[in-house]
Amino acid sequence: MADYIVPANDPQNDDRTPVALVPRVAPALANSEPVAEVSFAELWRILVKRKWIIVAATCGFLAVGLAYTLIVTPKYESVSTIQFNKEHSDSLVPEDPREALSDATAMDYQVTQHTQIDTLKSDTLALQVIQDLKLENRPEFSAQPWWERFNKSPNESRLPLDKAPHRRARLLKIYRKNLRVEAVDGTRIIKISYFSPDPDVAAQVVNSLVSNFQEQQFRTRFAATAEVSDRLSQQLDDLKGQGAASQEALLEYQKQA
Repeated sequence: MADYIVPANDPQNDDRTPVALVPRVAPALANSEPVAEVSFAELWRILVKRKWIIVAATCGFLAVGLAYTLIVTPKYESVSTIQFNKEHSDSLVPEDPREALSDATAMDYQVTQHTQIDTLKSDTLALQVIQDLKLENRPEFSAQPWWERFNKSPNESRLPLDKAPHRRARLLKIYRKNLRVEAVDGTRIIKISYFSPDPDVAAQVVNSLVSNFQEQQFRTRFAATAEVSDRLSQQLDDLKGQGAASQEALLEYQKQA
């Protein structure tokens, strides 16, 4: 193959004289420098030269870790689990087992589980546990961070907890910080955990929360059952009244006949 170009559509070049191509050579990089290789001996020399910096940094990190371990108060965890079943407390009539099984879908159980988790995290149960166990007198609840001392909040120390919003919010914040309520995947179990510097307090908080939760659920079911019972009793009284009126009307008709 020839190394030339024939210009096309050029009237002055009818003889189509070939034009030779001049190869171009890329110029050498003027500023290129060879990459220096660092040997193990050179690295060792640098480490020896900076050994005091390395020793000081290592000692500093160890001192910070030791100080953190000594300053931070260890916390104990108390764990309890509850198992729930989806119930129809608003009905006194026995259901068809096939209908109950078809209604108890996974979505229904998931919604019920999340509802009960939210109930366990509610402010109502939290304040009840705080008041029952007098947690406000505990050091971890009574200690006030230094940055909050500059806040000009009203003095609520002599007010009851339900009329002291700032104090109540601070107690709830500390309580929620140490409480863990989560669902166990693939089960109907809810795990409740509480962290406290005192292991007895951690256990008391968990037990009190579970006890108050069960009592609240019982009161809710009892109120629903009582409401249904009252409604049925009212309907029964109405039916009795209608029956008595019908009986009187029948007797009156018999007398006229």
